[in-house]
Amino acid sequence: MRKAIQRDPRQTLPSLRIQANAQPSINSRGKRLALLILAALLVGLLGRFYLILNYVGDYDYYSFDIVAGIMLRGGNIYAETARYNYSPVWAYVLLGLTHVTTTFHVPYQVVIRTFLTTVDLAIAVLVGYIASVIVPGRGWLSFAAYWANPVTILLTGYHGQFENLAMLPLVGAVALVSRPKADTPETAIWALGTLALLVKQISVFAVWMLFVYTFRGRRSFLAMGLSGVVFLASFLPFLPGGLNGIIQNVLLYQSAVGVYGFGLLPRIVVWLANYLPHLSFDWPRLALEILKYLIVPFVAFMALLPYAARNKARKSLPEAMCLSAVGLLAAVYGFGEQYFSIPVIFGSYALSVPYALYTLVTGLMILNSPVNVALFGGWGLHPFIIVVNVVWLCTVGWFVFELRRSPVTASRQDTTAI
Repeated sequence: MRKAIQRDPRQTLPSLRIQANAQPSINSRGKRLALLILAALLVGLLGRFYLILNYVGDYDYYSFDIVAGIMLRGGNIYAETARYNYSPVWAYVLLGLTHVTTTFHVPYQVVIRTFLTTVDLAIAVLVGYIASVIVPGRGWLSFAAYWANPVTILLTGYHGQFENLAMLPLVGAVALVSRPKADTPETAIWALGTLALLVKQISVFAVWMLFVYTFRGRRSFLAMGLSGVVFLASFLPFLPGGLNGIIQNVLLYQSAVGVYGFGLLPRIVVWLANYLPHLSFDWPRLALEILKYLIVPFVAFMALLPYAARNKARKSLPEAMCLSAVGLLAAVYGFGEQYFSIPVIFGSYALSVPYALYTLVTGLMILNSPVNVALFGGWGLHPFIIVVNVVWLCTVGWFVFELRRSPVTASRQDTTAI
């Protein structure tokens, strides 16, 4: 019989020591992660509710209050006020939240922004799930990055606009498609995209990106067209009395122009007119012409971006949605501060240095904004133009980074849950 080989017990001691030391290291990382998540939860929750309970809000809150009053008495929101610029869906949400106010005797602004806080929490969970699929182990970090992001805290807690509600169905669609071995029905993706468009029309370009990735060839145009028909049909109960308001205040609505990004071009033209008077040219007319046609290159850029993302850059759907969100803020020429939350939503599952820089600069800009908390007294016009265009430059740089970023291949993805 062959003699059994016996090992010196001392030879196993180093490996045993390594294994013994590994367990505390894993436990230590787990504890640090748990503390990070707890801190993020507290910062996100306390930050939002501090703003909710201490500030009434800005111009938009009073607009929402007016709209809720009209809805309560069965009036026509498009005929009776110029301060409503969306489909009827948000008006019905406001009506429902009014009943919550009267039932529980809670201030209306608290109810609205608490509702939007729950939307933020749902987005944070979905963002964490998507991140865990794209990059294993990143789920909780992405959850924390969104939930404790100063941009989302300030815009939800103070401003109370509802970009997050419009983006929630789209983040849900990305999460459905990102599931391991997902076979999501196209009708479900179409329904989620249409719902986003109904909530707020700023989502149209993100919806288009989603449909180009979901429906091949001409079917993407058909899906987008059907969504557009549903969007227009939502106004039928308010016709004919509200027709003029629908056209002027919804379909032709334009955010602040002349301050941000390419929208600054007309202001530059006026500046040239003041400082170069010897040039015999109709500068004011040129400024108006530039302003009138800025929409053409903007729409063309956003319409073609999905094809560049899919066919040239070879981006996955989550990456493409991030590219669309950042591209929107890089190319748009009229803006509202609430728009700045959109790149944060889709950038939180694709964390990067440009994302962190954008968060820092945008958070500081909003923190002192005269239509937010104005912590340092509020920006004057010219300082605001400077700081908001620093944000724009950060956005442009972030867009270039995302466009050139190596796409995540299937072999690099993992199905680890959040």
